[in-house]
Amino acid sequence: MAEYNERLIGAIRRRGYKNYQVAEKAGIEQARFSRILTGKFIARPKEKRTLSKILRVPQKDLFSL
Repeated sequence: MAEYNERLIGAIRRRGYKNYQVAEKAGIEQARFSRILTGKFIARPKEKRTLSKILRVPQKDLFSL
C-alpha cells in the first residue's frame, strides 16, 4: 500500500469515521474511494482538496509522497 494511502486511512480512523461516511461526505462513489484507499486509483485534485477539508488535515500531509 502506498504511504499516502496509509496516511489517509490513519486520518479517517483518527476522526472516528467509517470509510463509507467519508466517501459520502466527499461525494465520491464508494467503489472509487475503496480503490483510492487500496492504491488502485489516485485521487483527483478536487477529491484531494475535499478529503483534506473533511478530515481537517493539510493536503500535503495526506497526499505528498
